[in-house]
Amino acid sequence: MLDSTDMNISKFKREGVSGVRSQFLPQLNRSALGREIGVTRAHISRILSGQQAPSIETMRKLSKALDMTLDEVDKWLYRIRERAHEYTKTNGSKSNNN
Repeated sequence: MLDSTDMNISKFKREGVSGVRSQFLPQLNRSALGREIGVTRAHISRILSGQQAPSIETMRKLSKALDMTLDEVDKWLYRIRERAHEYTKTNGSKSNNN
């Protein structure tokens, strides 16, 4: 279920998703978001999964791209990581192709 913060990602939505994508944020086009803030899709995926903490500069760029405050970005990332953690606990450590 999307809340008001998640709705800010609308300009980075993936259209026509087919097949299995990230189970916790399937609609996010990581490549488009990465291009917008100057990082790779893989970098975005590592941030979203919690494998890598974003630098303050990356947080600022995410804030601008997503039209959120830094606090909102931090809370958004926390919720995404919690979803990923719950998915992993439920489904094991299956790999997802983003």
